[in-house]
Amino acid sequence: MEHFRPSPAGPIDQIAVHLETAFNAGDARALASLYSDDATLMPPNQSMVSGRLEIQTWFERALQRLRSVRIVPIESKIVGDEAFQVGTFTSRAKSIEGSSSVQESDVGVTAKYMLLLKSSAGEWKIQYDIWNLDQ
Repeated sequence: MEHFRPSPAGPIDQIAVHLETAFNAGDARALASLYSDDATLMPPNQSMVSGRLEIQTWFERALQRLRSVRIVPIESKIVGDEAFQVGTFTSRAKSIEGSSSVQESDVGVTAKYMLLLKSSAGEWKIQYDIWNLDQ
């Protein structure tokens, strides 16, 4: 019986770095570019979001209320042209006070996530992205 040996996951760990950088820059287009054309985003307590353009639109709305994220991968593995990553993240939100000023909230949100990725033409793209919040 042949034993399963995953490949080193260095390139996959860079996905978290790119996600965090684009998110903290408020760049919905850069975020969406990390997803495949037919990717599926599965945010908590919401309907699934399918397709890169729809995912970009989702991020455009989300970035209006969120200000920062810190992503910490726990485990990543590559198996052929597919891979996964699991980890945790924390984010901070904006809270609106009155109609003329926006203040950053001191309350953070902690969550865990799982990404399923696919390699195409030597480039890793997120195929499925799901997360849920710690309560």
